[in-house]
Amino acid sequence: MSESSEPDILFEGAEWFDQNKGKLFNGAC
Repeated sequence: MSESSEPDILFEGAEWFDQNKGKLFNGAC
């Protein structure tokens, strides 16, 4: 179960970062 969860979590993390990186960069600037 952890094997199929790992890639899912990684994908969700990458997607979340892609959607929120704009806010993060705006906050940093």
